[in-house]
Amino acid sequence: MNPRDKAPALSPVLLKELYQQRWRHNLKIPLFYGLLLTAGYLAWTASSVLFQWVMYCGMGYVWMSIVTMMHDSTHEALFKRPWKNWAFGIFAMIPLVVTFISFK
Repeated sequence: MNPRDKAPALSPVLLKELYQQRWRHNLKIPLFYGLLLTAGYLAWTASSVLFQWVMYCGMGYVWMSIVTMMHDSTHEALFKRPWKNWAFGIFAMIPLVVTFISFK
């Protein structure tokens, strides 16, 4: 695509649909924290060093997903109510020892 070509305009109806917040996406939050805790427990109790590293790598992958959701909360795109975005952002940043306010 030539950079001088303009992208086709999106209809206002489609834009409104894309900007709607859906609560079902937030069900990933308890799922990811559950996966994080499970992988941590399995890594802590495993006797195989290889399995421990696999679990630690999995924890890193899941943690990056949580940080991505925290990033969405900085734009107040995760929840409809701003205080919920702040609460999740503060909670998600505790293990990183960085404040949500400084990230925002």
